[in-house]
Amino acid sequence: MCRFIKQPCRLIYADCCPECIDITQFVSHNQKAFLCFNDFTECMCLYSGFYSGVTLYLFCLAAVISDFLAFFYNDLIAATSDCGAYVALSSACKSLAVKLTKVCNDLRLLASGPRTGLGEIVLPQLQPGSSIMPGKVNPVIPEVTNQAAFLAIGLDTSVMLAASAGQLELNVMEPVISFALYMQMKVLTNSCNALREKCIDGIVVNAKHCEDLVMGSLGIITVLKPHFGYKPCANIAREGFLTGKSLHELIVDEKKMLTQEQWDKVFTHDNLINPKFEQ
Repeated sequence: MCRFIKQPCRLIYADCCPECIDITQFVSHNQKAFLCFNDFTECMCLYSGFYSGVTLYLFCLAAVISDFLAFFYNDLIAATSDCGAYVALSSACKSLAVKLTKVCNDLRLLASGPRTGLGEIVLPQLQPGSSIMPGKVNPVIPEVTNQAAFLAIGLDTSVMLAASAGQLELNVMEPVISFALYMQMKVLTNSCNALREKCIDGIVVNAKHCEDLVMGSLGIITVLKPHFGYKPCANIAREGFLTGKSLHELIVDEKKMLTQEQWDKVFTHDNLINPKFEQ
């Protein structure tokens, strides 16, 4: 359904050609992040050492995410001092946290409003947003997911410093590494589940508002560039910006550059989403 609804596209916060609303793009972001967990599995292995109990605990947690089989390292002495596998696991968690942050920031922007923001989507309303302003609703699930992601990113720094602080044959910093990794995986697991169940599954697209934004945008002048050239289109867009008039008013009503029939033929859904630039 969303693939048939146009929404304004913005590059560097400026209007440009429209695109189809597709929430699945957020899924693709996170799928790539989850693949990172498979990249470090060859580095993760059991070894016999003073902190083998800590290591075993971490493997049990990581196995839930990546479903890998632990194995013995071929150099047990090196494995006792090397914490590179922990750094790889922490980096995978950080990568997921960064992608979650981007997704939640986008959701909060797209749902901002309802009257003075973008208002292109509506998030599930879970609680009042203010004890002072009646009717205010905050995007609490994306907000809490952001905070969980920030915590995971900060914990990655702890893992990095602890992994680099072990001297000679034994790294005595594994307790804080295990705590940081456990907290990373725990908060990210809980926040991902909450984001899906309490936010993503209940998103509603404001189709009429999106349509109005697209047709009122100056960015759609790009479709007419093959017909009139870059400079004339730029001048029309500039005039629309200065006067507040729509492109339809300027091109069809005032300048008579297109008839209504030609306008309707050019500015169809398919041509806006997948333009055919014919002279």
